[in-house]
Amino acid sequence: FFIRTVQLAKGDLPPVLDVETTGKQSPQELKTAVKTWLDRVEAHYGVKPILYTSYKFKKRYLSDSIFNAYPYWIAHYYVDSVRYEGKWHFWQHTDVGTVPGIEEEVDLNVFNGTMEELLELTLKTPCIER
Repeated sequence: FFIRTVQLAKGDLPPVLDVETTGKQSPQELKTAVKTWLDRVEAHYGVKPILYTSYKFKKRYLSDSIFNAYPYWIAHYYVDSVRYEGKWHFWQHTDVGTVPGIEEEVDLNVFNGTMEELLELTLKTPCIER
């Protein structure tokens, strides 16, 4: 469904897989399903997807080294700094942020790097059908 629906353009960030629950899967089934999605999306778009999950969920279910090659977007709210000791690219630090022009509360994120490093993550060419 994702590949049929999402078209990426030059300058876009890679696709992001949001994993926050196991559903009814065992931990091993979850890891297999996540890795399968990451592999398929990477093969289609030619770029490593970003893995979004909470600090505790990553530590509990996705700490295997096979996931270390993917950019990590950590949701870790109401703390002054990220407690995760591994490499991370984005930190979603609150779900009650405010932005002028938006009435509801929004998630706020920071990037762990320079502007040049952020641009390096973006797609260099439009993704074509593979």
